[in-house]
Amino acid sequence: NIHALTIAGQSLADEVRLERQGDTWSITAPYEWPANPHAVSRIVNELQFLEHETSFSVANLDATGLSLADYGLVEPTLTVAFDSGTAPNVTTTSLAIGNRTEIGQRLYVLAPDRSKVHVVPDSLANSLSLDLGQLRANSCFTIPVFEVRSLNLQNDGPANVRVRVRRDGNRWTFESPVVTRASKTSTEVLLNDITALRTTSFLGAPSRQPELVAVAGVGTPTLRITLEGNNRRETLLLGNEITTNPSPAAESNSPLVANREFYGQMENRDAIFTIVLPERLAADLRNAQSELRDRTVLDLNGRVIDAITLTNDDGDEVVLQKLETVPSDATESIDAWQVVQRSADGTLRPQPADADVVNNELIAALQNLRAASFERDVPTDAELESWGLSRP
Repeated sequence: NIHALTIAGQSLADEVRLERQGDTWSITAPYEWPANPHAVSRIVNELQFLEHETSFSVANLDATGLSLADYGLVEPTLTVAFDSGTAPNVTTTSLAIGNRTEIGQRLYVLAPDRSKVHVVPDSLANSLSLDLGQLRANSCFTIPVFEVRSLNLQNDGPANVRVRVRRDGNRWTFESPVVTRASKTSTEVLLNDITALRTTSFLGAPSRQPELVAVAGVGTPTLRITLEGNNRRETLLLGNEITTNPSPAAESNSPLVANREFYGQMENRDAIFTIVLPERLAADLRNAQSELRDRTVLDLNGRVIDAITLTNDDGDEVVLQKLETVPSDATESIDAWQVVQRSADGTLRPQPADADVVNNELIAALQNLRAASFERDVPTDAELESWGLSRP
């Protein structure tokens, strides 16, 4: 039940602390960040299955004219300490790792009670000598797409636009800046791109280098990206943009294929890093309120249309009504329709309608009607008048 690891020594720039919560390992020093589960699993396995090939007593070293210093165990190149057991009975065990043997790819290791020197395979040192880049996970978010319940975006600038999209069963809905439908496909594609974001380099922790906050601009981020999952949430803060690095494809004069590099920080994690966003993703995040909008004008999915009323600005009205399904000459049945018009004396005059025109042209056109752009979420009366919508 190893639940914490501390790795230090002359061969490492910083002491590394790893802690386990449930089945998840995290780096807690020199900064906080999710750990690479494969790298940590390798270390734990090495410790669990560590066997010595031979050993000798420290008390007998004087008789040989040697000391712990001759085996590199006075100032060891590496030490590893691990906590095991459950509170309040937590046990800390520490191993000092010294020199390699002259032959046989072995290591000298000082026992926790410092009574013996063991000779063990050098695979232990190999697993402990991983740098921070190999020990940390490179993904920013740990919440998978299928778990995401809502996406929140907040841009900087005078408008301070806040966008919130929430999963509603198998659909997505805007809750801000306006309540409306979101495109399921566009939203989930964007979420896939967000969860696929990877760090490129780590600059350090503001707790050790306070000037990093001002350099990175994460104190006043240009964009906040928040994913909410099952009883947890994660927020990526995008700070200052570093540079624009056009990819080879950018020579085609398309501005959406370039890469943009930013400083970043995960909220509630100390580390500041750099991250690259494809220009297309950056544009979608900035314009999410329109890019994620469901452009279907009429939400007719799964709905049965029984009647259609057409009215012009003079008040003239035509009503299409569906009749009971009648069999056709083929094995299938078709929907019959009638046109009902109101005559001058006020009586209703029904006539047969062309079912092919109604079903395959009119209804199909209504189902496929798409918004080309969104002019205004909350239009003024003057705008409605100028657009001809106050009296359509």
